[in-house]
Amino acid sequence: MVAENSISNNKRIAKNTIFLSIRMLFSMAVSLYTTRAILEILGVTDFGIYNVVGGVIVFLGFLNQTMSTTTARFITTALGKGDQDYLHGIFCMSMNFHMILPVGGINLS
Repeated sequence: MVAENSISNNKRIAKNTIFLSIRMLFSMAVSLYTTRAILEILGVTDFGIYNVVGGVIVFLGFLNQTMSTTTARFITTALGKGDQDYLHGIFCMSMNFHMILPVGGINLS
């Protein structure tokens, strides 16, 4: 019984690996084609600006997701403890971070 499950799992892993490899190759082909097309349309300078703006957007999206996940974890921990004062403190601190960080970023530039 255990050997059958192991063989089944191995087949599933192999199938998933093949599908992921095919998906990666397809994504690479699309990415290479679109990069070439965008470079041709925008030119070298505008393509550089496009990449810088895209990088900043990806970074800010990552920062937003990280802060949201961290806030959710802290609030969940505070709810689990059942301490309303601690929950209030976590909520206020996270609101301060979420409001001050964008304003601080605007002042720095």
